[in-house]
Amino acid sequence: MRPGDIFLSGYSAINEAEKLEAAQKYKDAWNKYHQALRYYKTLNNNYPEWKKELVNIRMKSTNKSIAIVEPLAQKEQFTKQEKYKKYIESNTSENGIPSPNLPKLTGREQQRVADLSTKERQYKIQLNKERRENKNQTSKLKREIDRLQASLLKTAQGLGTENSQTKILNDQIRQACSITDEQLQTIKLRELAEIERRRKHYRRGQKPVNLEGASVIIVDDGIATGATIRAALIGIRHQRPAALIIAVGVASPETLGHLYSEVNDIVCLAKPDPLHAVGLYYDDFSQVSDQEVIDLLDQRSDL
Repeated sequence: MRPGDIFLSGYSAINEAEKLEAAQKYKDAWNKYHQALRYYKTLNNNYPEWKKELVNIRMKSTNKSIAIVEPLAQKEQFTKQEKYKKYIESNTSENGIPSPNLPKLTGREQQRVADLSTKERQYKIQLNKERRENKNQTSKLKREIDRLQASLLKTAQGLGTENSQTKILNDQIRQACSITDEQLQTIKLRELAEIERRRKHYRRGQKPVNLEGASVIIVDDGIATGATIRAALIGIRHQRPAALIIAVGVASPETLGHLYSEVNDIVCLAKPDPLHAVGLYYDDFSQVSDQEVIDLLDQRSDL
């Protein structure tokens, strides 16, 4: 915006303010004077050498007009507030509710209103009573449902939960690799067979550990996308542990941020950003053999 245009905008605002002042609309005039002053200050700050003397004269005259109009604007605002206050008081009942212009009731009509008010109170008492009874009944039903669910969980321990399948898909990776539904099904069946083989091989007939009410620590060498750890969390959460804790050597900070809301605590030794690959943070990241797993399990007879 050119300096001449800014000056004309201020001049136009002054003319409007003077018209409003003449019409005794002091608050609106006060606002317009301030608008003009802002134009002149903008001009003075951005174009300090542009008709400097004229701009300074305009700023002084505008400040003078503001000083004259300001007390009148305050008085006008106060008068409006008082009028509004009186209007509210004259049109409001003692309890703060606007008083409608109702005709005066006859004695019979007043009795009818009193009878209806009594019935209303009785209905409210009855309604509150039924609400309390329903609340008690709901609490009983909830306790019974919890009992049945706990019983069902104990029955399913090592059976339904052990053999249930939890599918976690990373759609971004799937799309990037162009994996079809048929390929996905083949991969799924292959991996499930491997999971079942490892389960039988590692446990050697032992029953699964009862995790209900226990504090469970899930240990992982590294977390990148978080798909594997989420599958583990879902499978373990079905068994109602008291607490879920993740212990991991290295993990993506972004993935950890999403996991914090799903567990009670996370212990992570390194949070590089970007992560790149988990194996970069280990001197030896070779695969662990089945025999190594079995040997480690044998060291813990309680497992």
